[in-house]
Amino acid sequence: MSNNFVFEVDNNSTPEKILVQLNFYFSVLNEYQLNDLQNNVREFVASMSNAIQEMDAMVAAEGASAQNVFESLFQQQNPTTSEESKDTQVEEPIELAELNCSTNKIWADVAKKLESFCRLEERLQPQIFTLIQSLNFEDIQSQRIEHALTAQKRLNEGMMKFLTKGFQNCTVAEVVEFANDLIEKTKKSYTMNDERKVFDQVFIKKEGG
Repeated sequence: MSNNFVFEVDNNSTPEKILVQLNFYFSVLNEYQLNDLQNNVREFVASMSNAIQEMDAMVAAEGASAQNVFESLFQQQNPTTSEESKDTQVEEPIELAELNCSTNKIWADVAKKLESFCRLEERLQPQIFTLIQSLNFEDIQSQRIEHALTAQKRLNEGMMKFLTKGFQNCTVAEVVEFANDLIEKTKKSYTMNDERKVFDQVFIKKEGG
């Protein structure tokens, strides 16, 4: 008898036995899906935390570097000497060439810092992308939960139908038809690779199995 099961259906099979096995494998499927969802959440939280820390570190480093350049420029524009030097010495004039050289160096540093700051957004793109992904994360996980609940609902409705009818009044063929339809619809409902991988772990027969 053709079926999509990982368990055997033969002449000794009964409606009760098939439904018990079907319930078992769907319980395993739900458990695996839940474990996979938990792992995804943990990985997501870790990646978000790392992205935020990296962004904070980059912005802080840029701020500290810009502050250093600003302080150097301020000191260049407002040269000072110690009080002792003012009392005992006459301040010597700074050579024009030396002043120009020092000023050029400061402004070169300012230019580099402006360039670095302008490229900050570019360097933050990987972290920004991670944060943008978070906008889709909740929707994706909600869809996965909805798919699992829909499959369980179909299973429950089928079980209630057979219980109401009475197992003694059911045939193996109609239970097999229900099980095949349930497995096929569940497989088609999984639109994400992670879902399909978990499904295959439970319902795809292994070679030699």
